[in-house]
Amino acid sequence: MQYHNIVVVNAAIGSVCSKLPMYSRNMGEWGHTLVNTLKDCAAPSVVDTVDVFTIKQVLQKYSPPQNRLSLVKIDIEGGEVDLLNDPIWIEDFAVATAELHGRIIDGCTSAWSAATSKKSRFSISEAGEKMISVNPALLHALH
Repeated sequence: MQYHNIVVVNAAIGSVCSKLPMYSRNMGEWGHTLVNTLKDCAAPSVVDTVDVFTIKQVLQKYSPPQNRLSLVKIDIEGGEVDLLNDPIWIEDFAVATAELHGRIIDGCTSAWSAATSKKSRFSISEAGEKMISVNPALLHALH
């Protein structure tokens, strides 16, 4: 790989470490999900089983030594509800972006709002399912 600071981890992110089935929503590979009760697909099929790690586990293994993290992008086809169950990790990131999937599972917007409505953060964009949250103090510290 030409970028030494990019590590590919063949796994999923969730609120607990586990092994879970991955479901097809019959929309192609880009629409696979760990969510097993889907609003937008009556008959999902299991396509594989994947390892699931927590954000904390991934950060412990792959974050830079100075632990200065700038950006997390969440686009996990409905899995954001589970991931944001314990959102303390979001404070480690200066900028958090998410594509919420309320069409797949209920609760995405409320989970995001609860996770990012801290005094230290503010939302700078709410364009439909695309969300951005910023922690100005962490962003400033990166410079």
